[in-house]
This record gives sequence, structure tokens and C-alpha cells, in this order.
Amino acid sequence: MPPKLPALAHKPYWIAAALAVMLFLGHFFHILDFHELEAVDLRLQLRGERPALRNIVLLEIDDTSLASIGEWPWPRKIYAALLEVLSSFDPALIFFDILFTEAAPDPADDQALSGAIGHNGHVVLPFFYSSEKPFQAKFPLKALEEAALATGFVNVDPDRDGIIRHFRAYLDTGEKRYYHPALIAALRTYPDARRAGEWFAKLPVDRGGRLWLNYPGTIRSFQRFSFWQVIQSLKNEEDDKLRALLKDSYIIVGHSATGTTDLRATPFSAVEPGLAIQAAAFQTLLTGRFLCSSPWWLDLLIFLAAALGVTWLARKFSPRHGILLTLGLLAAYPILNFLIFLFRGWILPFFGPLAVMASAYGAALFIQYLQVRITEELLHRELATAARIQSNFLPPADPVFPGLEVRFQCRFIKQVGGDLYDWIPLADGQFGVCLGDVSGKGMPAALYMAKALSEFRRDPKIGLPPSKVVNSLNDHLAKSGQSGMFLTLFYAVLDTYKQKVSFVSAGQDPMVFYRAQTQQAEFVEEAQGSPAGLFEGTEYDEFTMSYQHGDLLVVVTDGIKELRNLKKEEFGMERLRLCVAEAARLGYDAAKVIEHVFEAMKAYQKGEEPHDDRTILCVRFL
Repeated sequence: MPPKLPALAHKPYWIAAALAVMLFLGHFFHILDFHELEAVDLRLQLRGERPALRNIVLLEIDDTSLASIGEWPWPRKIYAALLEVLSSFDPALIFFDILFTEAAPDPADDQALSGAIGHNGHVVLPFFYSSEKPFQAKFPLKALEEAALATGFVNVDPDRDGIIRHFRAYLDTGEKRYYHPALIAALRTYPDARRAGEWFAKLPVDRGGRLWLNYPGTIRSFQRFSFWQVIQSLKNEEDDKLRALLKDSYIIVGHSATGTTDLRATPFSAVEPGLAIQAAAFQTLLTGRFLCSSPWWLDLLIFLAAALGVTWLARKFSPRHGILLTLGLLAAYPILNFLIFLFRGWILPFFGPLAVMASAYGAALFIQYLQVRITEELLHRELATAARIQSNFLPPADPVFPGLEVRFQCRFIKQVGGDLYDWIPLADGQFGVCLGDVSGKGMPAALYMAKALSEFRRDPKIGLPPSKVVNSLNDHLAKSGQSGMFLTLFYAVLDTYKQKVSFVSAGQDPMVFYRAQTQQAEFVEEAQGSPAGLFEGTEYDEFTMSYQHGDLLVVVTDGIKELRNLKKEEFGMERLRLCVAEAARLGYDAAKVIEHVFEAMKAYQKGEEPHDDRTILCVRFL
């Protein structure tokens, strides 16, 4: 059964959803600044400037007009003169973005303007409110207000960064509803009150009656004429093109001259005359091309989809492919977001979901990292337990035999392995020693090693020659050998009375035998049978050799012979033979001989890690 992991590692989607909800709340309550307002500006700028409606005409009180007519403020009879001229061309509406809240020094001026406004019949005058509750406002002079078609407020509401992106279409004070001049103009385009009411009900306004300003661009996007130019052209009847343009048009009269206008920041410009903002409001309502903020529940769904989507990618694919797909999603979402804005006018959250994707993917990777670390830790603990259990299968490495010095040393590359050794006291001054190597590595090899060692110890060995012992072990392993694994084994009986060694090799590498008399180390290769556990009925040959005082016998598993250096060159049996000969000539005991071999292997590796278990049996004859 795999190790049980903490609930945290099993619930990445819940964690991603919780992260998405937290970031959404930060976005919704403006606790976290995802620069969504700047993202609206970016989308407008990427869309580019577009020509505004041709029937929205700006009559600018510009520097040329001031130079020609005189310094500001002008006598109101000048506006009266303009209205008298414009009246003959039947404009749809004339809006003065100029406050007339105080009486003129000459009462005749106010009378002239009031008469001109009444005669024209299409004039909307502005007012400015300074407080909503209680409602306080500066309205036009009463005579002017009564003469006008309507009055509308011209307040602008900058966002928290000072940029004008919205305008109020209407304002409810509780006692009365007031309208923006652009809304008055739009409502007048409908033939009856019912249709106007239906259109009004569908306006995508927020709770405060605000709409997004769908700027066509800067003030340059609109039809613009100098106040003085228009008066001169109309008076002299010289500009038929201008006359045709002004018919049925929406004329906005306002300031653009240096020092006379209130400059504001818009998505297209850091300094834009207030006249351009009022014109953008007319453009938005008269075209009906509204920008609509997505509802909160859709924003939440987008945040959740972004978080859960990248979490699925992180869990479904490898880290390399997952991050590539996530980067693709991070690139695709802004493109899709912009296309929806461009063709549908929907303002979906822009940078917030990108932040959610990055955060959720990072969280998913971190959870996977924790899962791997926890799994490794639990596996490490289980392997440590297995290693302790396996160590109990192996006997002490330093047996005490009269007339012999027998030492073993086993080093696994993992916590458990497939190498084994054993020793058995027999009768009449005889002692059995064995060394083996299971095919494979790690836990499967360790389990097979435990089985093989148990089978080896099960049968009595007193009085049995080594060949009978190995034959029996082979049959036991082969009968239950569904695993496809096998065992190489060296088993020897050391007879201290007769000073001889009887041994069998089941596929084990040749042993190195050092003769003290000649001071030479040689390979003993006679017994090279097949590995044990492959086929039942395999018969193994037994060989016998004599020894003398000072001789040395060394048997190793193939992890020593196949040890590689950085050039992938093997240590080999020849280096082992020379190393044993050197240690024997120096008079090392069995333990020191083994240590000398391991030191030689370490020097040969030069930092390369071993790839197999390494076990050495060394017998020194005393």
C-alpha cells in the first residue's frame, strides 16, 4: 500500500479555488491593485483612435477666438448672436459647456441671451452640483433656465488615479432625477416616450447611474471648429460645407483656449480639455456602443476557471510541458480578453486572472513538491525500516573461527540491496562461508535476497559437500521463481584440520587467491556454474584446493568489478588482484585488506557514484 499523504497534497483543486476566491475578493474590494483600470486604458489604446460621429461638432473658444473677439469673459450678447445665426440651420441640439450662474454686468446681455435661447428651442444649459445629500447645485440664471430646452449636470467623476473613465448618465436625489446633457440628447432621438423609456432601462449603468466613457480618442477625433471661424463663416454665408455639417448636428460649445479650460486626464491623454470629455459622453450615448463591466459573479467564475485550469495543467503534464502550456494560456487570455472588448465592448478582468494563473500554478507546483518530499520522506522511513529488517538477516560480519580470520563488508547503493553473505560453523574443524548477489537492485532485490538467505539456512549442512548445498538451494529457488530473478553465489567449506577449501561457484566472479609462499595473487576460475534459481535440476561442480599459513582468499560481488570512473571505465578484476596482492605483501589482516580495496575503488571513482551493491569476503589463513 502506498504511503498515505496529508490532506493538503490530495486537495490541490480546493487550494486553487480558495486562492482564486481570496484574490477575487481582493480585486472586488480594491484591496489588491491588479491595475484593472490601467488595463481598460491599454485596451482603448490598442484599439486606437477612431473618428467620432460627424454630427457631433465642437465649437471651441480657442486662442484665435479670444484674439479676435477679446479677452474672457465675453459679453453674453456674443453667445446670443451665435444662437441667432445657428437657429437658421436647424441643429438637433446646442449644448453650452459654459456655466451661466451669475448675472451679467449689463442686464440687457442676459435678456438677449435668454431671448436667443428661447427662439432657438434646442439649447441645453449646464449646471454643477457640489453635494448629492443634501443636493446642492449651481443652476443657470432663472431666466436662462426657463428659456432653455433643458439643463443637465456636467460633473465629472475621476477614478482613484485621477483619470476620467466614467460619467454619470443621471442622478437621483430622492426628490428629482437629473440628467447629463448627453443623455438628454440621446433620449430626444426616440419618437415617443415609450421607446425612450425602453432604451433608458437597458443602459448598462452601475448603481450610481455611471457609464464607461467609450472615447473615440483625443479631442482630435471630433469635428472641431473655432468659435470665431463659425461666426465669420455663417455670417458671411461663405462656407456651404460647414452649413451642411451643422444641420441636425449636436453642437457643443466650450473652451479649449490656453488658461481658460479645465484640463483632465483621459486614457488617451494626460491633459485633455473638459470639452473633450463631454463630447465623449455624447459619442457614447448617441452611438450606443457601450462598454460594459462584467458582473461580479462572472469575474469570480473567471478567477476560478483560471486557477483550476492551470492547476489541472500542473497535475496533468510534466513540469516542462505544464509550464509551456501555462505560458501559452497566459498569452492567450489577454488576446481573447482584448478581442471580446473590441467586438463586444465587455470589460472582463484583465491582469487579475493572469495573477491568479501565475499564483495557482506556483501553488500547484509547490504542492507537488511537498507531495514528492513527503512521499520521499515516508519512503525513506520505510526503507530505513526495511534496512534494519534486512540487517537482521545478515549475520555479524566478524565471525570467530579458530585458525581463520574471516571478514565481510557489504555496502548497498541504496538503503537496501541484493548482496548477501553468511557463515556457518560445521563439525570437525570445518566452517562454511558464502557470498551472493541477487539480480536487480533496491527493494525487489532485497526481498529476493531475504528469501534466498532463508532457503540457504533452511537445510542442514553438516556433513554435506558444498555441491549438494548449492544444488538444493537452486531447486528451492527455481520452484518458486516466478519473479524472473536469480542469484549468483559462492559457497565454500573451510577445513582447518586438512587445510583445504572446498567450494562451488554459481555464476560468481572468480575468487582471488594469494599464496604467501610465492607472494603472488591469482584468479581461481575453475568453478563457473550458472546462477542459482533459473532451472531445477542444475548440477554444480565442486572444487577443492589446499592452503598454507599466510594465504589469502578474496571473493567479491560484481559491483566491485563493474565500478566505473568518470570516463565510464570499469575497475575490473585485474585491478582487484593487484590491490589484494599489495595488501597481502604489506601484511594486512583481513579487515585491513577489505579497507584497502575500498580505498582503491574510491580513488579510482574520482567522484563518480557507484551503480551497484559492493560486498567483499576476505579469509586469511592463520
